[in-house]
Amino acid sequence: MAVQAQADILDGAHRLKYVRDFLVGLENCQTQCAFFDFCRGAQAANRYFENGSLTTTETNYCRVSRQALVTALSTLATTEKEPAA
Repeated sequence: MAVQAQADILDGAHRLKYVRDFLVGLENCQTQCAFFDFCRGAQAANRYFENGSLTTTETNYCRVSRQALVTALSTLATTEKEPAA
């Protein structure tokens, strides 16, 4: 087996199906999800093990740890607080 330099491996990464699928998934997240600016869609293992594909977008992990957090903080920030008595 020939040893490849790391730079050569990275240069050829786009030819690997799982890398292409991951990039499609990132693009899908970016175009379809309102929470992308927060999470950046990079939880590949969660996509694969929860949905069986790297091209999918939303996962349970995303809903619970990213979307719920942003929604709660947004709600808290926009809720008017009663002045202290």
